[in-house]
Amino acid sequence: MFLKNTESGVKTSKKCGHPYIRKGYYLGLNPEEYVCVYCGEQRSPEQWDDFERRRTPPAGILNVTEAR
Repeated sequence: MFLKNTESGVKTSKKCGHPYIRKGYYLGLNPEEYVCVYCGEQRSPEQWDDFERRRTPPAGILNVTEAR
């Protein structure tokens, strides 16, 4: 995985769509940031596009959330 810094200081990866993010606290990381569960990219909540959708757990057999 290759991460690069952008002008805003956010590390980005072009290969990941960041479908699911979690608060860093739950992963033993910075509690003020959210982390992509798939690639590990970290950002503050304001820097994530479509923040509410991304922090909703993916739908599946073990999650009772509906698919979006």
